[in-house]
Amino acid sequence: MSPLAIAATVAVVVFSIFLGVFGPRIGNRPGISVGVSLSDLALAVESRHGERLVNTIHAPPHDPLPIETVQAIVENALHRTVELPALGTDGHWVGGNAVQLPGGRAAVLFAQYEGGRYGEYVTICIFNDEDRFTVFDPFGRPIGLPDGEAFVIEPPSDFGGTTVVIWREDSLVWVIAGAEHPILETLRSTLQARVHGSSLVREVQENPTP
Repeated sequence: MSPLAIAATVAVVVFSIFLGVFGPRIGNRPGISVGVSLSDLALAVESRHGERLVNTIHAPPHDPLPIETVQAIVENALHRTVELPALGTDGHWVGGNAVQLPGGRAAVLFAQYEGGRYGEYVTICIFNDEDRFTVFDPFGRPIGLPDGEAFVIEPPSDFGGTTVVIWREDSLVWVIAGAEHPILETLRSTLQARVHGSSLVREVQENPTP
C-alpha cells in the first residue's frame, strides 16, 4: 500500500474517533417530529362537537351572540384579532371558549343554523399556525399542512356521521365539524372567501400507507 493511501486511511480512522468522542450522543440528537396528524385532530374536534350536541338535549335554546363577543373569545384564546363573518340569515353564533387541543390552544366556537336540529349545529376551531399539523404525501411521508387546501375527514362518530374539514389560511388553521354537508361547505366558503381555489378538497385516509 502506498504511503498516500495509508495516510488517507489513518485520517479517516482518526476523524471517526474524534466524532465518537466529541460528537453529540445519539440520545441527545434531536428526533424528527411528525407533529399532529389531521386524523387525530379530527377525532378531538369531533369529540368536542359531540359534547355540544349532548348538552343541547338538556339546555334551552341559545340566544345569538354578538359578533363582537365571538371575536373577543378568539382574541383571548389566540392573542390576536381575527375578523369573523356574520353567518347570514340562517345561522348565528351561540357560544365559544378557549380549549387545549392536540396541536395547541384553540378558540372553539359554536354556531347554530335554522331549525335547531342536531345536524345543524357546527363547531369551529381556530389555531395559530405553528406548523404543528401534518398530512402524508403519496409515499406516506409526513409533510406540513399545505396552505389553502381543505382536507375532509369523517371520523368514527356516535352523532349521525360527523364530517370534519381542516385547512390552513392566513397564518391560521381552521377546523369545522358538523353533519350537514351543504352547511359545512357554505360556512367554509364564507370563512375562506379570500383564498383562491377554495373548492380544492382532498379526502384524508385514516391510515396512510407508507
